[in-house]
Amino acid sequence: MNTESTKPVLDQSHINDFLTHQKGLLTRMVLLSVVVLLIGQFAVSWFALLGFEKELSPQLSQKAQAVGNAISSELAYAVGELKIPPDQLVGVDEYFENYLRSNKDIEYLAMIDASGKTLFIQGVEPEMMGTILTELNSNGLSNSNFETDVQGFLDGAFIIDETLSGTTKLHVGVTSEHIRNQFFEMIFEVLTVIAISWLVTFEFLVFYIRRRISRPIHHIRTVLAEGSRGKFANRLVERSKDEIGQLITSFNNLVQGLQIKYNDFVYEVAELKHAQIDDRISKKIVLVRDKFDERFILSGGRDVYSRHVAQIRVPLFLFIFSEELSRSFIPLFVSKYAPTEMMLSHEVLIGLPITLFMLAVMIVTPFGGGLVDRFGVRRIFLIGVAAAVLGFIGNFLTQTYYDLILFRILTGVGYSLIFVASEGWVVQNAESHNRTASTGVFVTAVFVGIVCGPPIGGMLANRIGFEATFLISACLAVISGLIVYQIFRSDEESQDTSRKRIVLRTRDMITLLKDPRFFSVLFFTAIPAKMTLAGFIAYLVPLYLTELGHNESSVGRLMMLYGLATLSCIFIFARYADQTRKYVQVIFFGGLLAGTGCIVSLFSHHIGISDTGAVVLAILTLGFGHAMIMTSQNAMILMVAGNHADTIGRATAVSAYRVIERTGMVIGPLIAVALVSQFGYHDAIAGFGVIILTLILMFMLVMTISKAEIEKDQPIYAPDS
Repeated sequence: MNTESTKPVLDQSHINDFLTHQKGLLTRMVLLSVVVLLIGQFAVSWFALLGFEKELSPQLSQKAQAVGNAISSELAYAVGELKIPPDQLVGVDEYFENYLRSNKDIEYLAMIDASGKTLFIQGVEPEMMGTILTELNSNGLSNSNFETDVQGFLDGAFIIDETLSGTTKLHVGVTSEHIRNQFFEMIFEVLTVIAISWLVTFEFLVFYIRRRISRPIHHIRTVLAEGSRGKFANRLVERSKDEIGQLITSFNNLVQGLQIKYNDFVYEVAELKHAQIDDRISKKIVLVRDKFDERFILSGGRDVYSRHVAQIRVPLFLFIFSEELSRSFIPLFVSKYAPTEMMLSHEVLIGLPITLFMLAVMIVTPFGGGLVDRFGVRRIFLIGVAAAVLGFIGNFLTQTYYDLILFRILTGVGYSLIFVASEGWVVQNAESHNRTASTGVFVTAVFVGIVCGPPIGGMLANRIGFEATFLISACLAVISGLIVYQIFRSDEESQDTSRKRIVLRTRDMITLLKDPRFFSVLFFTAIPAKMTLAGFIAYLVPLYLTELGHNESSVGRLMMLYGLATLSCIFIFARYADQTRKYVQVIFFGGLLAGTGCIVSLFSHHIGISDTGAVVLAILTLGFGHAMIMTSQNAMILMVAGNHADTIGRATAVSAYRVIERTGMVIGPLIAVALVSQFGYHDAIAGFGVIILTLILMFMLVMTISKAEIEKDQPIYAPDS
């Protein structure tokens, strides 16, 4: 019998069918879980909103009633007991103003004498008050207590003094618009929580399924494929005790049984050989054994761990989420502690902690790669978590402006270490055929954290305060560290000792900067993108929206639009750029979109766009524009790095790009401070637009003059498969 012809061969089409079925099964599992979650959330939210709408108006009326009773009793005491004529009371306007400032849901306070004359009023113009009183009197509602909508207000009248000539009253007004705004505010918060819970659920489900199901099955398939070629030496390592762990244990027992039988076979063959007298038969036995050893390998295998680049996804997401919680209010938090006796302006003092945070990130980044090579991903990630947690707790306990700066710098150091450790894990574990998808895992985790953090942080700050929100950030960072400690074993980290240590030398930097593509991509697209992110999104947007009357929750939701816009289309633009190789054109149109969206703020009042609408438009266009810019600029930088691989090294070139790029995050808040100080918040948006458009035109000019051809290369980004 021809044993060669009977050798089992695993049909590759069967493997592909299996993987396709597995991907479909896992996708259906995730979608089913998310759909069930969404149905439950929508049902609960619907009934909660109905109850909220039903109770809001009576609750607001009760509060207005309490305010009216309190104020009228104090005014009645001054008029009735102290015998002060109503028109001679002093400080009533200031008294009303303080009440309105501390009770945002009260629209106006007015004191009307017996003749109908307005003595004191705050919140509305006297003419509007006269219209309200006329309509109340014409409808016989002079003593209405928040029951009828009059000119968009619910009015309540409270008696201060009664005489023969008439009655002096206090009128308290609440607006029905406020009730609607509160209701819509609640709807937006509920929808935001649902969207974020969906994203978080998706992240954790994908992480768990890949770690506990998908990757172990993939490794079993790999070992079986090797078995089809006669190799039964590798052993799967899985510490879980669930069904997958039991399956792997049974599989290892099978392989171990084969190895035991093989050892018995070798021993019996050796005994048979030694028992032979005829030397030809002995040689024949040795020949058969050697052919068997060539065909089947049952020793000298390795332990196969269930490792994948996606293992970094959840801990990285949790940390980015923890840091982004403070994004929507960090300028407001800093303004609480900014000293007034210093020569620097208030805007500079607010921007300084943000700038120093970015500076700490930039300074630590060049050393991160060497630290990861020396100490491993796990240790550097945990050190970064420890530094960040100390920074968060320090901000929770901060008492002075200088304490705040110190702890923000410490948080920046932790942020940088965690970022480079996560990049190191991707580099170590990305296989040659899936580097594109591996980068997608990293980018997705970062941007999902950017999307989820600001709105949740804004809602938390609006309810429990800035300091307590930092404490929650510390808890989330600790959880990310615990996950890394649990799933990243030091014996599982692949130490790539052959990788060249990254050392940035001055002559290498000069060589790279002489390359027109490297220079133009870096200084005309990459640095401006980081500058806009740190200066406009992180600094200007929270302060301006707060000045426009938005609370922390609203600011967080609007800031979330940047991450949503970027995440929604980054892979679409990446795929288009990779397929067409029009990287320069994609970057150019991305810059045009981002700059034009900011420039529109100059004409917003003339075309019917509100100030808030101008901010939202700028945020969205920056998000879409940055999605176009980031994908193509990274592709171009990797291509340029490839051209210098022999003299400088690809890793060194990319590291130089990353370090210089982060200077944009340092100068961004400073540029924002200068623009705001000179032009105000509204026109500062247009200032960013002018800078972006100027630099993107210079980028196109340099690329056109240099006529540098973009070489063919592998796609840089692709959706995470």
